[in-house]
Amino acid sequence: MERDREAIRRLLEQTRQDDPESGLSFPDWLQGQIKQRGWARWRTAEALGVSQQTLSRWLAGMLAPRRRDLDRLAQVFGELPPLTPAR
Repeated sequence: MERDREAIRRLLEQTRQDDPESGLSFPDWLQGQIKQRGWARWRTAEALGVSQQTLSRWLAGMLAPRRRDLDRLAQVFGELPPLTPAR
């Protein structure tokens, strides 16, 4: 449980600053995945099992996905960006 909280905290931190390895923040990565598939936001939210409001907050960097959302992101997109330690 504590490890999950730490992973989510790192992911949220990553939404606030760029990942030095990939050069992409989580919102940028997610936007790229959506664009690569040519999906609308409503389609993406539906595929991930979240509301459009939640998806919008992820894309704006206002909210980090929960553990179950991370699992679903991995199922839908096949991979997640590296979770680097928060600075």
